[in-house]
Amino acid sequence: MRWVVLILIGWVGVLLQTTFGEVWAIDGLAIGSIAPDLLACVAVFCTLYVGRAANAMIVAWILGLMLDLATAGGPGAAVVGPMAISYCIVARGLFEVREAMFRRRLSTRMLLTLVFCLASHLLWVTVQSILAMGVTGWGEYLRMIGQAVCISLYTALVAPLVFWLLDKAASWLFVAPVGRSGSRRG
Repeated sequence: MRWVVLILIGWVGVLLQTTFGEVWAIDGLAIGSIAPDLLACVAVFCTLYVGRAANAMIVAWILGLMLDLATAGGPGAAVVGPMAISYCIVARGLFEVREAMFRRRLSTRMLLTLVFCLASHLLWVTVQSILAMGVTGWGEYLRMIGQAVCISLYTALVAPLVFWLLDKAASWLFVAPVGRSGSRRG
């Protein structure tokens, strides 16, 4: 894993989400604004191709922390860390089942991105709501869950483009990505 390249890719993802996010965000919904989580796509891509579970968790933690720092906050409090931890936990789970997946299939990548994004955002929403006890009611919590579901669906729809770009950058990102059977690929 080339960590400097990962941080640069994460930084570009954060910049795209925060600066150009208004271009592809869908506003005016009852649940709030939704936009794709590009860093979730990067986390899924890296988790599918790193050699060790520890590396997958570190990658996910770094990307989640970048997202936490960029969005810094949630309902009632500015908390940094829950997204990093949720990304890390979900990446570990994805790492455990990745051998059963066809990593290069578009439909598999979209499904894994949907599941990763949904699980990590639901965990984040729950943690943020617990930390903001007294500020967040059930109605607000359910609205945020609906928003997390829509963000996850939107992210899965844009995942093919992100994965295509990451496939092009894979030789810069990985020293030697692990293939399906655990052997190194070129």
